[in-house]
Amino acid sequence: MENIVITELIERLKHCEINIYLVKFDARSEKLNNAVLLPDDINSSLLKDYNDYLYGFINREIKNYNPNGNENNALPVLNLSSIEKRWNAIYEAINSCGNLSQRDIDTLNASETLSYNNEDLNLYVTEIKDTTDDSYCYFVSKYQNTQKVLKFKRLFLEEYGRFKEKENTKALTLNYNIDVVVLNGNVYILSETRFNSIFDYDENLKETAMKTASEHVSKWKIFYNADKFMDLLKNKYAYRGIAKISKDTSYLNAIETFDPKDLKNRILDKCRNVFSEEDFKEDLLNVTKKNGKKIINLISKELKYNIFEDKVEE
Repeated sequence: MENIVITELIERLKHCEINIYLVKFDARSEKLNNAVLLPDDINSSLLKDYNDYLYGFINREIKNYNPNGNENNALPVLNLSSIEKRWNAIYEAINSCGNLSQRDIDTLNASETLSYNNEDLNLYVTEIKDTTDDSYCYFVSKYQNTQKVLKFKRLFLEEYGRFKEKENTKALTLNYNIDVVVLNGNVYILSETRFNSIFDYDENLKETAMKTASEHVSKWKIFYNADKFMDLLKNKYAYRGIAKISKDTSYLNAIETFDPKDLKNRILDKCRNVFSEEDFKEDLLNVTKKNGKKIINLISKELKYNIFEDKVEE
């Protein structure tokens, strides 16, 4: 079954106007955010490549993004609000940038608004305007730094059947890979690794998890040693798991109101293949280095059985 989001994007490319921006962006520091617009004559050559690239995702099933891992045949999606601060910084940069002339492209060193030593560039953003309804979507991709690829290498190009050595000068490359699509208030992730790198999403998850924990964990009555649980959140598996449930208000409330008298019996009954008597103290969960991961899995619904609402998760 064809993915309706991908088919919509492919259809947009048939009647669109595009702008391509080179961007230097640091998800942790707004001081570095800047962008510049490439000349129009570069744009049209990428449309067919984008079209062909998107076809590779046409049968992917759209599923909510799971920070602990996604299936290979899935197209993970997040609400744009999940990366709002970081996306807004990029959006503001591209909307306040200057144009880059073809002469500047050739020399890559003549912009007052952005340094083109190629050490600073890390993204390019393609703005796609659908001319049928004037709506916009955006492709975000990591920039391939040619100078780093060719560093400590001698460059030879073929001319008339022979290889001729060329001076390793500055160059601009644009590939047609699309790492992230921003469309209709959602973020579609075509490359999880690059998505995380672009938006520093792990740090975002950590911030979200710590906020959730500080607001809720003190109200939970399920731990013998809640301080040890808080210590777990320094670990990637832990903050990713807690971030996953951060917006599930009803579930967080269910944990808060759960009667701890039922805790041990229910866990040992429903999850006896994972938990044992050793995981409890005074009938409460005793958090240790040894059992920390399975406790996070329990809280974040990774075990598929929802202990606190007494139901099986789909």
